[in-house]
Amino acid sequence: MTAPVPGAPPGRAGVLWLRRRLAAADAGAGLLTRKLVMLTAEARRRDAEAHAAEDRWRALAAEAGRRLERAGMIDGDAAVTAAGGPATVDVRWATLLGVRYPATATCAAPARPPGAAPAGGSAALQAEAAVRAALPAAARCAAAARAAAEIDREVTLTRQRLRALQRRWIPRLAAALRSVQAQIEEAEAADAVRRRWAAGARRSGGSGPPALSAARRPAQREG
Repeated sequence: MTAPVPGAPPGRAGVLWLRRRLAAADAGAGLLTRKLVMLTAEARRRDAEAHAAEDRWRALAAEAGRRLERAGMIDGDAAVTAAGGPATVDVRWATLLGVRYPATATCAAPARPPGAAPAGGSAALQAEAAVRAALPAAARCAAAARAAAEIDREVTLTRQRLRALQRRWIPRLAAALRSVQAQIEEAEAADAVRRRWAAGARRSGGSGPPALSAARRPAQREG
């Protein structure tokens, strides 16, 4: 027996109610399918961008590490101490198909105080330049990874919602609609039989169905 759908009224009103819900579910599945196609393509693009940004950051970070190590050996640890305050990161957010993600990220390295001379020689200056190049790459890498993760998460959620519609809700609505329609057809068929019985009884002058009256007549003649 098909389980009833909560909120569905009985009879023909239930048929209309279920048809509207089924049409809405079909339309929703179509929208989710199109969204999933677009999100899947976007997820592939974002994953490629995230991997490229990570490769770029790792290369620059490795170079900065080598420069800092060299500057420390040549000019001492004081030469590789960052001047000024902490670096600042500015993140710009965007929305795509209902997904909010970091579109860009810029990083500003701390500036050397006005008039301050470099703490070391050319090795320290090269290390500072390498660090200043690696910092924006790190910010872009983090933003790209977060964007890819948000898009991937929405792909998973959209696929789950679509599967729930296609495998559970739509089949349940369709089965309930068929059940209600079958009940209505059965009730209409039974009502038609009762009307034929009543019409036959009026024509024969009896009170029962025509078939029952016909079955009684041979028994009365034998008596």
